[in-house]
Amino acid sequence: MALPSVTKERVISLRQTGHSIPEISRLVNMPRSTVYRFAKTVVVLPQYQTRLQARRNTSTILSQQRWNDAKEFASQHTLKLDTPELMLLGVALYWAEGTKKDLSFMNSDAEMIKLFILFLRQCFAVTNEDLTISLRTYPGLNLNSSVQFWSKVTGKKLDLDKISVEHSSGSKITKLPYGMCRVRVRKGGNTLKKILALKDLYANMSS
Repeated sequence: MALPSVTKERVISLRQTGHSIPEISRLVNMPRSTVYRFAKTVVVLPQYQTRLQARRNTSTILSQQRWNDAKEFASQHTLKLDTPELMLLGVALYWAEGTKKDLSFMNSDAEMIKLFILFLRQCFAVTNEDLTISLRTYPGLNLNSSVQFWSKVTGKKLDLDKISVEHSSGSKITKLPYGMCRVRVRKGGNTLKKILALKDLYANMSS
């Protein structure tokens, strides 16, 4: 998006005088991303550095207050992870991320993998011996670190020589430093049918 020359000059002037990107965005009524493109190389004048730092500090404090409020809200609405609640969470996870051909679930989010395995263990009595863990890695990723990380997450000691490792092209090491973990259940066909039946039941409850 191109800015009119007058607006561009105002963006530069505001940035030079210590205004933050959100402030400038509001003042010129432009998206933050557009403002940032024109302001990112502008040097804030020395006499306005203190103002800019103060605005950043205020934003940090406000953000922390909002996080505290969010955590307080969450603590007041937390469910006990008894079987009915865990069943609902697990089915919803599988609905979003699981496969339909076999009982297989893959993600890069360690907490999601932990929750899914807890769901399998508590709701369907799946044991570590029933689980097959494989990893998807990317160029530049440290395999030993990935194995150690996912061993801790899954609660199952993984042996690099005995697990399946899929090597994918492209570099996602900055976003996925440990790659992705796939959890499969051996002979999980009957359990998969139960999960999908529950999914259908929950879906029909909303109609």
